[in-house]
Amino acid sequence: MGKEMRKNILIVDDEQLIRQGFLARMEYLKIERDEVFEAASGREALEIVRQHPVDIVVTDIRMPDLDGLTLIRLAREIRKEIRFVVLSGYAEFSYAESAIQLGVREYLLKPLSNEALKRTFDKLYEEMEQSSRMQESLRREQRLSLEQREYRQEREINALVSNLSDREVGPEQLRRAMRPEEETDGTGETAGMGEDPAVAGESLTGAERNPGGTGEAPAAALALVSVELEQVENHGFSGEDHELIRFSVRNVFHEIPGDCEKVIVNCLSDYWLLYALFLGDGEKRLREEISRIYGRMSLVLKKIGVAVSVGVSGIGPRLTGRSRQEAESALQQRVAYGSGLYFYEEHKPELRFPDTQVKLLGQYLESGELERIPELLSCIFSEEMARRYGTSYLQFMWISSLNQVFHYYSRQNEGSAGMDRLMKSFFSQDRVRTVEELREKLWQIISECVEAEQLPAAGLSSRIRMAEQYIRNHYEENLTVADLAERFGMSPNYFSFAFKKELNCSAVSCLTNVRLQKAKELLTGSDLSAADIAQRVGYRESQYFFRVFKRNTGMTPLQYRERARERREK
Repeated sequence: MGKEMRKNILIVDDEQLIRQGFLARMEYLKIERDEVFEAASGREALEIVRQHPVDIVVTDIRMPDLDGLTLIRLAREIRKEIRFVVLSGYAEFSYAESAIQLGVREYLLKPLSNEALKRTFDKLYEEMEQSSRMQESLRREQRLSLEQREYRQEREINALVSNLSDREVGPEQLRRAMRPEEETDGTGETAGMGEDPAVAGESLTGAERNPGGTGEAPAAALALVSVELEQVENHGFSGEDHELIRFSVRNVFHEIPGDCEKVIVNCLSDYWLLYALFLGDGEKRLREEISRIYGRMSLVLKKIGVAVSVGVSGIGPRLTGRSRQEAESALQQRVAYGSGLYFYEEHKPELRFPDTQVKLLGQYLESGELERIPELLSCIFSEEMARRYGTSYLQFMWISSLNQVFHYYSRQNEGSAGMDRLMKSFFSQDRVRTVEELREKLWQIISECVEAEQLPAAGLSSRIRMAEQYIRNHYEENLTVADLAERFGMSPNYFSFAFKKELNCSAVSCLTNVRLQKAKELLTGSDLSAADIAQRVGYRESQYFFRVFKRNTGMTPLQYRERARERREK
C-alpha cells in the first residue's frame, strides 16, 4: 500500500470520565490512531467535524443538547465519508434500527468488552483500507481520462484561435471547443467543428441564447494570459520551468468558481502564453466575472512567485476575425502600465489619454505619501477632463488607477477578503453617478487597502489578541472559527491551536464567555426577556442559549436574574 491511511478519531460523550476511559482502553489494546479529539456535546462535536479531518466518530446515544443519532445525520452532511461507532446502554431495537438507516456499521452496548472493541476497530480499519485502495484506483483512471481530454481540448482551442481570421465563432461552437469530451464522432475525435448555427444564420433556442438563465444575450471573449518572465526569474525559476508554471496557472484558473463558462489551455507556439475563453450572459456581467477571476488568480499565483498579465478582446455575442488582434493589442498595454488586466475596449489604438498622473498614484502609494493622493485624484477625475474626453476617459483612468492600487496592495497584503473587495471595485464605477462620487469611491478603496496592510505586519501573538478583541466587539454576530481564521490570515486548524496557546482557552470558549458575560449584564440591568437577550448576544435559538447558560452558571437565566435582585435588596 502507498500512502499510509489516516486514522483520526473523535470521542463524543457528555461525561469526561467516560471519554478518558475509552481513550485509555484504546491505548491498552494498542488500537492505532493518529489524532484523537474529544467533545462533551453533540454541538461541540459538529464544530470539530467542520474544522478537522475526522475519520471515525465514537458517540454516545443520549446527550443533553443533541442526541447521537441527530449528530450522525448532521455530521454526514458535513463529511459523508465519516464512519461511526455508536455506544449505548440501551438495547431497544428502535435505536439500532435508526443507526443502521443512518449507515452506522457498529452499534455496541455498554459495558463494552475489550474483545468487542478491538474487533470493531480491526473491522473498521480493514473496510477503510479497502475503500482507500478502490478510491486510489478510481483516481488513477480519472487522471488518465482527464489528461486525454485536456490534450484534445488544447489542440481544439489552439486550432480555433489560429483560424479566427477566417471566420466568426458563436456560442455553440465555443462550447464544443470548451467541452470536447461531450461530442465525439465515434473515433475519439471531436465532432461538429463546422459552421456555428449562430453564425450561419440559424435561429438559436432560448437555452442557447441564454447559457446562465438570466435572459441576457450570450457574450464571449478571448483572453491572452502571459506569464511575466522577470517576476518568475526573480523567484528562482528558470526557462525550463515553463511547463510547471503554466500548469500552476491552469490549475489556479480552474479552481476559481465563476458565473460564466471558462477554460484555459497552453498556447502551443509560445512557452509563456496561455489562451482563455469566456462565455457568459451579457457583456457587462462577463466583464465583471473576468475581473473577479483575474484578481483571485493573481492573488494565489503571487504566493508562489508567479505574475501574469491578461489582455481581453472586445466582448460581444461571438468571437470575430479581430478577436486575436484585439487581445494582443490589450496585452501590449503592460509595456506602458506594467503587469495587469487590460480590456481592449479601454485601450483601443485610437484612444490616447494622459497617463502620467496614474503613474504618480503608484509612486505615492510606494513612498507612503498618502496625503498627496486626494489632490491627485481631483486632477485625474476632474469635471474638465471628463468633458474633454468623455466617459471612455473615466473608465480608462478608473481601471488604470485600480491597477496601480492592485499592484501595491498585492505586494503588501495576502488576505483574500481584502483582495475580494478590491477586485469588486474594478466594475463599481458603473454604480456612481458623478465625477465627485468617482473620486470619493477610489479614495475609500485606497484607504481600506492601506489600512489592511497593517494586518500582515503583525506577529502571531498580535493577531490572536486582535482576534480576541474582534470577538469582544462582534460577539452578537454569527461568528465561526473558520471566519475568524480567514479574517486574521490563518488556517482554521492553526488558528485554533494558536488561540488556545496564546490565551489558554479555545476561540469557541472565548466567544461563549463574552456572550454569557453580556447576557448577565442584560439580565441584571434590563427588563428584557431571556429570549430577547439570547438574540442580542448572538444566540439564534433561545433554548440552546438556556442550556449553555445553565451548563456554565448552574442556573437558568431567570434564576440568575432573581438571585441578582435578591442580592441587591439585602
